[in-house]
Order: sequence, then C-alpha cells, then structure tokens
Amino acid sequence: ALDAREYKALLEAAEGQPPAWGPRDAAVVALMGLGGWRVSTVTALNVSDLGIHGAHRTISYSGKGEKRSSAPLVPTTLAYLDAHLSARRALGPVDSGEPLLLANDGGRLSRDQVERILVRCAKAAGLHDPAKVRPHVLRATFATLAKLAGVDLWELQEAMDHADPRTTQQYEQAERRLSDAPTYVVATFLLST
Repeated sequence: ALDAREYKALLEAAEGQPPAWGPRDAAVVALMGLGGWRVSTVTALNVSDLGIHGAHRTISYSGKGEKRSSAPLVPTTLAYLDAHLSARRALGPVDSGEPLLLANDGGRLSRDQVERILVRCAKAAGLHDPAKVRPHVLRATFATLAKLAGVDLWELQEAMDHADPRTTQQYEQAERRLSDAPTYVVATFLLST
C-alpha cells in the first residue's frame, strides 16, 4: 500500500498528465484510491451507472458475483469524472450506455491500460518503485488509510465488497505487524530511560 503522502503525490501527478478525454487518469486514481474499487469494476462502469440518492451523487456497480451495489462519490472523484465527461461532451453527445472512462482510442479502458496509467502517474509522482504501483496497490492503500482514519472493519468490509471480514483484515495486518514490531517498543523504551 502507498502511504498518505505517496497517494497524494500519485493523485497530483495524475492531474498533471496530458489530457486524454479530460482528467481521465485522475478519475482512475481517485476511484481506486479513494473508493477501494477493483480494477474490473472500474473498467466495467458505464455513464448510466452515475446517479443521485438524496443529497449524494452515487455510482452503481456490479461487484464480485455480479451483486449490484451503490456507493457515494466523494467530491474529488466526482469533480474528475464530471470534467472527463465534459471533455467528451465537447466533442459530441455522450450516450448513457457508453463506458464511464474512455481509453485514448475512445473504447473502454482495459485492465492493462489502467496499469499503464498507474505506472506512468507513479513515475511522474517520483514514487520509489513505479512499476509496482498496480490496481491492487491502490485497493490496499484505500484499506490501509481507511483503517488508520478509524473506519471500522464492518464498514470497510462493505465498502470493499468482501464477503468475509478475514479478507478485509488481511489488508491491515501487514501495517499492524510493522507498527507493533518489537524494534519500536525497544527503541521507545531505551530512548525514554
């Protein structure tokens, strides 16, 4: 997982990428890092999946097992999606059945294209090992940052569409193991005496 500073740098780098249908790259990074979405879900989204529920802008999607769900879109993600759609509308009408995120050729983004976007943005952000910034890294980033921010396990499990909480817990275990490592305890003890 990326830490908060690395994720912010990645998102800023995605904003600065040459416009391909507007800030599409930033929309991809925001959906995955701020929403914890699977790459297969992100690439399957259509314009018609956008909606409104009360005061919330939402997106409907098919999760694992084709279960339909709906999730709110945070303002950052929504701004990138709206700008991406506006750039497309400037070229002509956008049909509700079209892919939400377009590839450079005007088709649906593929998993490989999303991976290339992430690696390119990671290089631009100056991250340590850009080739390792893959879709699952952003999913792990979402889970790790959510736990650090105090999101409880059940809510995180729901947000990540995990059937079993043990799957969700795997994302936080590596962070917890490092945070609770004996070396920190010993160093703190020695430095405080």
